[in-house]
Amino acid sequence: MTSNTKQLRAVFLAALMVLSVFAGTVAFAGSAAAVDSGTVDNFDPDNLDEGTQQTHTFNVSYANYDGGDGTDTVDINLPSSVTVDSYDVAVYNESNSSNIATASGSSPGTTDLSVDFGQATTGSNNATIWVNGTVTITAPSVDEDTDANVWFNVSDATDGMVNKSQTVTINDLGATSENPRYLESVHWDNFSSDNNAQLEIAFSEPVTGVNNIQLYVDEKPMGALGSADVSDNGRYVWNLSEVYTGDVEVKIPASVEDLQSNDVSNTGNKTVDVAPVTVKSGDVNAYKGSSVAVARTRPTPTSKSSGRRRGLHLLPVR
Repeated sequence: MTSNTKQLRAVFLAALMVLSVFAGTVAFAGSAAAVDSGTVDNFDPDNLDEGTQQTHTFNVSYANYDGGDGTDTVDINLPSSVTVDSYDVAVYNESNSSNIATASGSSPGTTDLSVDFGQATTGSNNATIWVNGTVTITAPSVDEDTDANVWFNVSDATDGMVNKSQTVTINDLGATSENPRYLESVHWDNFSSDNNAQLEIAFSEPVTGVNNIQLYVDEKPMGALGSADVSDNGRYVWNLSEVYTGDVEVKIPASVEDLQSNDVSNTGNKTVDVAPVTVKSGDVNAYKGSSVAVARTRPTPTSKSSGRRRGLHLLPVR
């Protein structure tokens, strides 16, 4: 984050006037303030996740404000790395019952806005004024949790400026640069009467682009698998129309990647373990040299480090 800022300015006049917003700045006229203190009474929430949009509400008070002639300015300075999507700002008098000035827009820095408002009455000398409203911003990507300041400033032509800041934390979501890995695949006869067979492919983490995986049987291309019928934390299952007993392979294309757009590290052709016989319980007959898939009632939960994501074991018959 940098100290460069995009600015919203609120401007009010002593009589009925038009508020104009230019290049993200709102100016208000009608007093020569002598404010000497300020407090950020509320800023909520004070954090947001990287890459997300969040609306923040705020209320900032300034004491010892004196109405008078001249032009005074409230600046709200946001870090330049964020994107300001919209804002709605109001300046209230001491009674906190009527606004002195308002400003709103959808793109500070490029939006010109005109608003009509009433007389700038603070109630008395040495009064308190409030600046409150909402601002909706989108956070950038960060490599770690990052703190940035939002500044609320009141300035006047004769007595200088009062600056108050609020720290906002942009949360790193922990995106990893580690590439996902293809783990294994198996093809077996299913128990269900609805589907004759299934093909399962496991990765080290959830990925996208699995619909582009190509299926080959005895080196003959069978086409892309299409959308998986089951997707479970890196485990993908397709229902097939028949049980293949020959040499079955899948080709993992480079378009398969994780949710952070990291490519699979071991793409290319992969041999599929074929189990034409599947058992869930009880006895079963199988030919010597063949493979038998032993299915669990439910898939066993796995972690990224375990490298096991399937709900069945493949056992050779000896």
